[in-house]
Amino acid sequence: MNTAINTQENTALNTFRNLSTPLRSLISINEIFEVLREKANYYNTLTYTQKCIINTSNIAGTVQRRLRKKNIRLTKNLVKSILKAEEQYYQNLTTIY
Repeated sequence: MNTAINTQENTALNTFRNLSTPLRSLISINEIFEVLREKANYYNTLTYTQKCIINTSNIAGTVQRRLRKKNIRLTKNLVKSILKAEEQYYQNLTTIY
C-alpha cells in the first residue's frame, strides 16, 4: 500500500480531478504526469529569484516547448489549465492539513 501523500502519480491524478470535465476529455493522466515532470525539471534550472518573478504563462510556454521535443502536442492554454489545477490541488492540501 502506498502511504505517501504527495507522489508524482498522486499529484497527476489529483490534478486531473481538478480539471473541468471538458478538459478531462482532451488529456490523459500520463500527459498530465509529463507536464508536471517537465515543470519540475524546468523549476530545477531556475534560481530562487527567477522562481519568485516567473508567471504561469511563461512556465506554460517553456513546458509546452519541452513537451514538443517528446512528441506531446498540447496547447499553451491547456498547459496553463493543468498548472492551475495543480495549484488548486496544493491549495486544497493546505486547507486539509
